[in-house]
Amino acid sequence: MKNFNIMVSGIYAYELWGFFKPYVGVGIGPSYWSNNNSNYTYHYAPYFGWDYTISKENENLWSFSYQTSIGIALNVSKHFDLDVGAKIQNLGKIPGGGMLFNPTGNVIETAMRTGVLYKF
Repeated sequence: MKNFNIMVSGIYAYELWGFFKPYVGVGIGPSYWSNNNSNYTYHYAPYFGWDYTISKENENLWSFSYQTSIGIALNVSKHFDLDVGAKIQNLGKIPGGGMLFNPTGNVIETAMRTGVLYKF
């Protein structure tokens, strides 16, 4: 199974006290899923034997995807910020429809991230 998506995103940061910048962001765009295999299996709870197999050959699907993010950037010098944030992203429907514990068939991704931002 292959996926790619293109997002147009915007981030709004608000500077507090000169060094503390909370931010929020949103993004939207298309997502493309391609299944070139004859079948694939999702493992939900392997100890209980809960597997869900989808048998679809060469199915391709375009769908709508979106994301939202929040975080805090701390200004540590003239050129560097430390960043801590979280993101949740809906990557759209997958070929084969809904799954056992996700009847909509949408793939949801969540992420925590940290980083260093360099300002030119």
